[in-house]
Amino acid sequence: MNAIEHLEHIIGLVGKAPDSEIKGKLIAIREEVSGNAAAAAQYSELAEKYAALEKKHLTLQNAQPKETGEKCPFCKLMTLQLIDTEPIPGLELHGIKTGHYKCANPKCGKTYDKQVKD
Repeated sequence: MNAIEHLEHIIGLVGKAPDSEIKGKLIAIREEVSGNAAAAAQYSELAEKYAALEKKHLTLQNAQPKETGEKCPFCKLMTLQLIDTEPIPGLELHGIKTGHYKCANPKCGKTYDKQVKD
């Protein structure tokens, strides 16, 4: 028997007695214990939901591209990565090259070329 069942049994026994003050106190205790049991069940349910949401948040956070490069002119995130450079004929002496970039954001992934200086 759990606490609520014990209280129900005692209330039934006391209900036959002429003193209703004890019965009233026992009913109040039963209501409080019942409320605590319901709150504990609700807490357990909320704790499970919180754990699931936290796991989902971490998954989504890890799926976001890491902003470790320059600003992509297309998606505007700091995910543009320099892939390669090649000299521009006639401008090698000045240290000017063409930089080939690619956005590391999986939703963008565009390529972009721009002049870079050594």
